Amino acid sequence: AASNSIHTNLISPAPMVPIFSSLLVLNMPRWIRTRGNKYMITSRENLSKMWLKLQTYATERGHFPNEPGEEGIDKVKTLFGQWPKARRKRLFISPAAQAVLGVDAANGSYAYVEGLRATDEPDMPIIYEAGPWHHEYRGVLAPDLVEGEQETGPYLRWRLVLQLDGTIRHYTEREFTKRILPRIKARE
Repeated sequence: AASNSIHTNLISPAPMVPIFSSLLVLNMPRWIRTRGNKYMITSRENLSKMWLKLQTYATERGHFPNEPGEEGIDKVKTLFGQWPKARRKRLFISPAAQAVLGVDAANGSYAYVEGLRATDEPDMPIIYEAGPWHHEYRGVLAPDLVEGEQETGPYLRWRLVLQLDGTIRHYTEREFTKRILPRIKARE
């Protein structure tokens, strides 16, 4: 007597969900850091390009842009008038600020300190990121999951500052508020 039975296999992606989820969780800090490093490199490049134009302007005129009619970073934007509009727009938008602010990053990525002369203190800030757009995630990975150097410490927010001597430095938000912001406010 023959048996009439049907044999079926049920294949489900359900067992794969926890595997993919755990891979995502373990790799998220690395992905965030990689993206953050790309943002920082772009911001440094932007600040370097601004510095070259500012230095040329100051060499020719003996001071940095300070013409009436333009406000803040718009004074620096006028130095790039011959650049194509799309390229000029990218220069003045920090990608890290865009990740935080979205469309508003076009108006709020960088700030310009007016009234400086080439003879002022060399470590005086001239352009700085208007907010703490960059961040460091520390202490996210468990020590037994990663080989080599371990991350420890708190979550830090920081910003880049272009100094009068052309040096680009990064400061935590706490350092910026304590050491840099008072110097900027004293100039106003």
